[in-house]
Amino acid sequence: MRRNIPHMVALFFLFFCINRSQICTAQIVITEIMPAPRSGEAEWIELRNCSAQAVDLQNCTVHDRTRKPVQLTDAPFLLQPGAIVVCAAHYPLGDRWSVSVDSVLVIRSLPSLNNSGDDIVLCHADGTTMDSITYTSSWLGASGVSIERIRLDGAADRENWAPCREASGATPGLPNSTW
Repeated sequence: MRRNIPHMVALFFLFFCINRSQICTAQIVITEIMPAPRSGEAEWIELRNCSAQAVDLQNCTVHDRTRKPVQLTDAPFLLQPGAIVVCAAHYPLGDRWSVSVDSVLVIRSLPSLNNSGDDIVLCHADGTTMDSITYTSSWLGASGVSIERIRLDGAADRENWAPCREASGATPGLPNSTW
């Protein structure tokens, strides 16, 4: 048994080095957005908890270029480690996806996600930024196709975002097709 310990340590180190590229540095990251939904569908923003601790989204805010903060929820909402929540203007998101109501925060005054480009800034309750993205129309695919973050630890720039590859056009509440 003692002889296997160095091998186990080496395997752990190798595993850590291979997988550290997907370790988030922020607690909550923006992982997918739907700025140009089909008619009747919701605009939405997907968030993922990358920390090892539950994070309460109570009083956290999101804003766009107008910089008018909109509260995600005024009630306690614990996002568990690794969990995903979709912030949407309404529920259901659309007929193409089956997303549990427990995985959606309905925000009636969700900032409009402009098809020409916009900023999305997610903030802690104290106003400090958790994550943000500034996208342009050139990032978007066809109408009804979301854009997805490719690497959780990567910058929120063009090289780290791509149109969804899933046949349904988006992966709300699920791992991104670009991972």
